[in-house]
Amino acid sequence: MARRDYYEILGVSRDVESAGLKSAYRRLALQYHPDRNPNDPEAAEKFKEASEAYAVLSDPEKRERYDRFGHTGVGGAAGGFGGFGGFDPSVFVPGTKFWLTSGVHHLGDGEYDQVAPKSSMVFVEFDPADRRAGRPVVSYREIRADHHIAWVVFVDESLRIAIGCQSAPGHEEAVRDACDQAIRSAHAVF
Repeated sequence: MARRDYYEILGVSRDVESAGLKSAYRRLALQYHPDRNPNDPEAAEKFKEASEAYAVLSDPEKRERYDRFGHTGVGGAAGGFGGFGGFDPSVFVPGTKFWLTSGVHHLGDGEYDQVAPKSSMVFVEFDPADRRAGRPVVSYREIRADHHIAWVVFVDESLRIAIGCQSAPGHEEAVRDACDQAIRSAHAVF
């Protein structure tokens, strides 16, 4: 079952400020509090839903992740962010490098020495707060011996969309326009 939008739950707009957020939550908390509605499971559920929404939206870091990634950005989906086995974009600092296997050495200025077998790969230049083609995205590059892939992941409604743009090492600019067009045009179809 799809989860409701936190802003919708609290009845506020996305640009609501802290005082308006607190007021909306307080009104709902008083209306649906279990002490005021004994033996009413629907009221208890609405109280719980409003409390969860307020807990996320009142915390600036959680709110930013929620605005970018929806429920998955704040741990609201099984398996963590993007279904990547508990992947949480908040734990990485922009520019983080992480290896799946060894053998690729960073030479500096975006150059990598491919010394490992072709099955070896490394993910570099991770940025959980990037923008591409006018959209907020998580971006990173996958470096392999014979090609590089520039990955972007973004959320459209409740759907996560990942786009990988493959190029020969050192020729990323050759596919950038086509990749940006794909990012601009990708959207959820329900």
